[in-house]
Amino acid sequence: METLRNKLVKIAGKLVYSGRYWTWKLCSSCVYQKEFIQTLNNLTRMPRFD
Repeated sequence: METLRNKLVKIAGKLVYSGRYWTWKLCSSCVYQKEFIQTLNNLTRMPRFD
C-alpha cells in the first residue's frame, strides 16, 4: 500500500523558471494535483530555520 508521501513524491512534473518566478508544470490529468499544490502551500508557510 502506497503512502500519501510516496504518491506526492512520484508525481511527474517539471519545475520551470520564467522571468522572476518558479512554477510547477503538472500534467492536467494528475490525480493528486490538488493535494500536491496544498502540500507546497503548507511548506511555504512554514517558518525558515537559518
